[in-house]
Amino acid sequence: MSLDHLIRQKRWPNLKNPQWYSEKMLWRLVYDRREILSFTCDKMRMKEYAKSKVSSINVPKNLWVGFELDDIKKLSSLPADFFEKGWALKPNHSSGFCIIGKGVPDLNSINLKGWWKTYGSVGTAGWGGWAYGKAKKALVLEELIGDGSVDLIDYKFYVFGGKCSLLQIITGRGGVKRRYVLNRQWQLQYSSEDPQGIHLPPPPSKFGEMLETAEKLGEDFDFMRIDLYYHNDEIWFSELTPYPSMMRSSRNGVLNRSLGDSWKLPTIK
Repeated sequence: MSLDHLIRQKRWPNLKNPQWYSEKMLWRLVYDRREILSFTCDKMRMKEYAKSKVSSINVPKNLWVGFELDDIKKLSSLPADFFEKGWALKPNHSSGFCIIGKGVPDLNSINLKGWWKTYGSVGTAGWGGWAYGKAKKALVLEELIGDGSVDLIDYKFYVFGGKCSLLQIITGRGGVKRRYVLNRQWQLQYSSEDPQGIHLPPPPSKFGEMLETAEKLGEDFDFMRIDLYYHNDEIWFSELTPYPSMMRSSRNGVLNRSLGDSWKLPTIK
């Protein structure tokens, strides 16, 4: 991981006295095993946490859960109308795997054995993270937010001790993908795909409420990325993300240092 940091950031990480965000994230990956993080990569448990913190937030319902890999075969035996409204199928214990659709899922198109591995282990992508190993292995079919006809914007809030320092939004997931880093006033800080912000959408009408929601969901942690959606004037919970890749791999030194200043690491006994 230190070599990865050197390649991406052009400097060795200082884990004895980390200052940059990328260094502090690496420090978390290597050293932080506190119980408060243990559930943050378990999609079912994080939904329960979100609802307990913000009762008004919308949380996608779990339509079906399989706790063994072979349980996925049972999906094909469910009635066709069970799948009419759209769904998202994903592993409970991993990241980066999700299929969205309507109708009975085509299981032949899914690398289920790859999905079943613990994220970060041999044969999977990413650096992984300790909390992924604490998540219950399961496959989850959850209700789809919206009808799938329009790409939803991803809203990712970087919250440090209950205070959002910046957010990232991602547009055009199903077409021309653009990522924007914004401050809490919705002012563009960085975008590699659209540097001038020509295609930057306006903030949601309830952006202030989204900001408050994200900060409430993140107040128990020294740092947590809070992922939300906004659909039909309603705020939806997506995920807690304790090990985000954005900025960990970014070469934008100004943002890296700025986020590092916002993050006060905990004392590990």
